[in-house]
Formats: sequence, C-alpha cells, structure tokens
Amino acid sequence: MKDLKHLIYFENLLQDAHNELVAQAVQEGDYALGYSCYYIPEVLLNLPGCFSSRLRAPRCTSTDIASYYMTNRTCPYARSLLERAIEGGYNYLNALLGAECCATMERMEEHFFLINPVKNEKFFVTQIDPPMKGDETNLDYYKAQLKLKVVDKLHEEYGIDTSEEAMRRPFAVLAFVFAAFSCVLSNVGLDVILMFSVPMLNALYPVAIVLVLMGLVHGFCDAHPQVWVWVGGVVAVQSVITSVRDAFFAGAWLPFDALPLADIGAAWAPVAVVAFVIGLLHSRFVAHSRS
Repeated sequence: MKDLKHLIYFENLLQDAHNELVAQAVQEGDYALGYSCYYIPEVLLNLPGCFSSRLRAPRCTSTDIASYYMTNRTCPYARSLLERAIEGGYNYLNALLGAECCATMERMEEHFFLINPVKNEKFFVTQIDPPMKGDETNLDYYKAQLKLKVVDKLHEEYGIDTSEEAMRRPFAVLAFVFAAFSCVLSNVGLDVILMFSVPMLNALYPVAIVLVLMGLVHGFCDAHPQVWVWVGGVVAVQSVITSVRDAFFAGAWLPFDALPLADIGAAWAPVAVVAFVIGLLHSRFVAHSRS
C-alpha cells in the first residue's frame, strides 16, 4: 500500500496532456511534438532534444466550439482535441505531426493551422499520407512520406539531428537497459522473485475467479447489483489479509483458517458464498425501498 501514492502520481499525470513532466521538459528546452495517430512512429518524435506528446483531452465535457468548425457528426475524440486546443491546452506544443488516416482526424489537424489555436510562434502542422496496403511499393511510399514530412521537417524547422546515428541511439540505450535489468533479475534468484510474486498472486486470484464465475451469470448479477460489490469487496479483503499473513506472519492464526476449504487455501470460497447471499438480500432491500 505504501507504493499506492506513486501509482496515483502517475495516474494523475494522465489527467492533463500538459502535465508537470511535460512542463519540465519544455522548460529544459526540449521540443514538444504532438501526435494523435499511430501512423506517426513515436521513435521519430523522441530524437535528442525533443519528445513525443500524445494528444488527449481528459475532462472535456463540451465540444460546442469545435462542433461549430467540424459539426457534431464527427468523432468526439477529434472534436475534443480541437476544443482543448482552442481552450489553450496545447500551447506548449512546437509541432503537430498528423496523418490523413481518416477524414475526421485530417479535418481536426487542418484546423490547427486554419484557425491557429496553438499560441506558439514557431508551431507548425505537418501531415503524412499513410498508405493503406502492406506491399513493398506502399512501404517505400510510407518511408518517403515520413522522411519528407516528419524527419526533414523537424530538421528544417528546429535543426533537430535526424541522422541515422541519432535515430539508432535510443535503441542502443533501451537494449542496454533491458539487458541490465534482465541480468539483475536473473541474479536475484527464483526464490526472491517468488517471495514477492506468490503473495501478490494469492491476493489476486480469488477475486479473479469469483468475478469470472459471476460473469458467467452476469444477467442475474446485474439484476442484483449489490452482489458485485459485496462479493468482490469481501473476497478482496479476505484474500489480501490472508496473503499479508502468509508473506510476513507465517503461522499466525486467522479466523478464516477455521472455515471450510481453508486447509487447501480456498477459504475465500465460503466467504464468497456468504457475501453473495448478503449482496442478494441487500439488492432486494434496495429495490423494495425504492418501490
């Protein structure tokens, strides 16, 4: 649980495209290169001196202004991006590298230079024309598009090193990191790995099993929604408590040990049955109260 704060930190970073890490990179002088489509290879946007920024628009509750330009019949994701741009949410960007992969996305990207919502003096928009087939001719065309409209454009506008050596450098770094991590992990030993992984799996698998079983009869469970809450919650608590005991207080007695099937590590099964009954009664009580 002590690591939960770190998970929350990274989750909060996803709530805004212009988060604190992006702001720090921009402040350090790196170029922020926005993209919204996988047709733009991310590795080309993470060359030395620049970084990729996948455009998102969390908490966008209205696209009224974007709909004025694009109509409300278009993809809400594309409209949300344009709406966020008009709000000033992408003013940190130095470029938008788009792809004519669909009409809505293309139209959204075109509005980035038609109405100029990004207030950055050197901001530019470029669009590639990705082929929709996988033969050699289309591959050559795709590479030519990337060179002309992404690689050469970045070098012309910002002087970014787009040489072959610069492109290969990140792969060498990643290869070293993965090799070093694998080396450390293999030398730690299987016993240490199991010491951490087994308690975690013991905490997760009971919840996974009951959710799968309930999913098989989801029609009944959906008609009694409190069943999901009670079964999932109670089994999760029981399995976590038992796993913590097994990991740090081996041999300590718990009330769960007196339950049927506890001797084979399945004390969660009778707990799930009791929670199911309680959830069923709770659901019927709620339904009766509303009626």
